[in-house]
Amino acid sequence: AARTQTLSSRMRRRLPDGRILHFQIYQRFFRDDNGRPLRALGATRDVTDEVFAEEMLRLQKDELQAAQKRLERASSSVQEGHWEIDLVTRKHWASSSYHLLLGYSPQERLFETIESVNALMHPDDSARALKAARAHMFGNEPHDVEMRMRCKDGAYRWFRVRGRAERDSDGVALRISGSIHEIDRQKVAEDALRDVKSRFQRAIE
Repeated sequence: AARTQTLSSRMRRRLPDGRILHFQIYQRFFRDDNGRPLRALGATRDVTDEVFAEEMLRLQKDELQAAQKRLERASSSVQEGHWEIDLVTRKHWASSSYHLLLGYSPQERLFETIESVNALMHPDDSARALKAARAHMFGNEPHDVEMRMRCKDGAYRWFRVRGRAERDSDGVALRISGSIHEIDRQKVAEDALRDVKSRFQRAIE
């Protein structure tokens, strides 16, 4: 009985006009009991488009990773984090600097849903923050709100959260992306200045 052996390989061919095409070659070899070749059958398929698509996908992936690294470096330099919410899946993405601002390690990956982020809001600020988000999604109002968020050490700190919605052709918000910037020291200074003004006003009276 004849024995068979299969082989699959890929090769390139240069055409007279200089173009290079990629081919996938499938071969089956038939041998006798002593291993001597009897015949071979094969097929060749042009896979140039597939190779090109794979290469484009790899380049896009590399560009995306490079852009992500640039964003992370820029975020760290200005003490700013970035986030994105997919309103269809309700998934939340947060940059490494976002985690660090709240005292978490980027590897902890705690902010992957809208609910996980909402749970960090100060009870006195959550209603106002959610109202601002809805006003932006449904009324196209600017999304720019100051609120307190609970950090890993349990303390609440002030942050400025800004975002912008990406909409479909009907104007329906599909996702929102934006930034978070710590303003705790600024708010403490503002509170101290307000107290000084109040004491000064009382002294005058």
